[in-house]
Amino acid sequence: MEPEVALAPPVVALVVVHDPGVWFDESVAALAAQDYPNLRLVFLVTG
Repeated sequence: MEPEVALAPPVVALVVVHDPGVWFDESVAALAAQDYPNLRLVFLVTG
């Protein structure tokens, strides 16, 4: 594990979406661009 990851508390971004709209791709890109070292992204698309 990298030192900065070991020092950063874990953060999970849980995004639940039903029938994603035009904003979905932009939102995913914005979350993926975050530079927090211990970030996990979870997407649940229900429709």
